[in-house]
Amino acid sequence: LVYDAVGIYDGSEENRDMLRSVLSGSDDVAGCQFGAVRTCTIRSDNKKYEVTVTVPEYPDALSEFIVLRDRKTKEPFPLTDDGIILNEKLAKLLNVSVGDSISLEEADQPAAVAAIAENYALNRIWMTPAYSDRLFGETESNCVFINEEPGTDEDALAEHLLGSGTLMRLDFTSRSGDSFRKLVRALGYVVAVVIVFSGLLAFVVLYNLANINILERNRELATVKVLGFYDKEVYAYVLRENILSAVLGMAAGLVAGIFLCRYVVVTAEVDVVMFAPEIPWYCFALAAVMTILFTLLVNLLLRRRLRAIDMAGSMKAIE
Repeated sequence: LVYDAVGIYDGSEENRDMLRSVLSGSDDVAGCQFGAVRTCTIRSDNKKYEVTVTVPEYPDALSEFIVLRDRKTKEPFPLTDDGIILNEKLAKLLNVSVGDSISLEEADQPAAVAAIAENYALNRIWMTPAYSDRLFGETESNCVFINEEPGTDEDALAEHLLGSGTLMRLDFTSRSGDSFRKLVRALGYVVAVVIVFSGLLAFVVLYNLANINILERNRELATVKVLGFYDKEVYAYVLRENILSAVLGMAAGLVAGIFLCRYVVVTAEVDVVMFAPEIPWYCFALAAVMTILFTLLVNLLLRRRLRAIDMAGSMKAIE
């Protein structure tokens, strides 16, 4: 979304003209686009989905207020009279693709899917006024999308517009988006806790495995020391196994993490929210760096254990 606010009014032509005059006379309003918004119902596989249908007055100028584009290629989609554009999450829920049709309970005929657009909150459908007239009959404008000038005081703007008596409701995207950002932030805290404790678990496992390895090979390592090997050579003899196992585990974990991430994302999503399924490259890099750091830390701590091996006592010990 690009617009800063959306206002709802009663849809009368007189009120629309008054509202247009109020908006054009406000120094805080950079632009506006009138349109129609309605809530429709779609049923699929015994499930009911509530969808917000948006019909802009001037589809060619919609990109100034709402950007409809492909999530992967970022290619913009124009609104045409050939069909509707729906968000990706809704397309997945309905199991439809471009060229398919969906049935809105309030519509007189099925709607053809012309494109599937990027959108992460709520299920939405966009269409032209001409296509809306084909589905629902004559479409009456009942909303206005507003772009603000930089530095606009939203409280003052809301007081001005609502005080004019032309709007029944005014919602700012900056405020409605706060709840979504709080949700994402809360999930971020949960992920951070999981990462920290996963790292601690990895450290404990690596340290205990390496420690057990040293205890079981105490006589062997003592023999190596007696034969005149330097400490660095003893370290390399034992700790290279830790490094090799860490590298193999890291490679397997990075591959398995892709599928685990997809499962977690699908499980955490609800019907009206979609999380980006792609994993940025820096997440793989961060996981690899953390694994390497934990491995090096474990190896550093185990050096003291290797230096403390009693050559004489170990050689006397009875197996």
